[in-house]
Amino acid sequence: MFSGTGVLFWYTIRPTDEQLIARFSPEVKADYERNKELRQQEQKRLIEIVKETSSSSDPIWKAGPIGSPFEKEQRN
Repeated sequence: MFSGTGVLFWYTIRPTDEQLIARFSPEVKADYERNKELRQQEQKRLIEIVKETSSSSDPIWKAGPIGSPFEKEQRN
């Protein structure tokens, strides 16, 4: 019973992505929108790298050119 209550609270109290973005300050919202395409491109590239490395028989640390997504100079 208690786990069901927790799940119910999770779905009713947690804001949607749209609600969360609407609460941003104008500066943060502008920055979010400006960088949205870059984040989508990074995610797409990461999925491509994962698909490439998953087809290899090498260990993951040898298989692909995965740089840190947090370092701008290392972005693929």
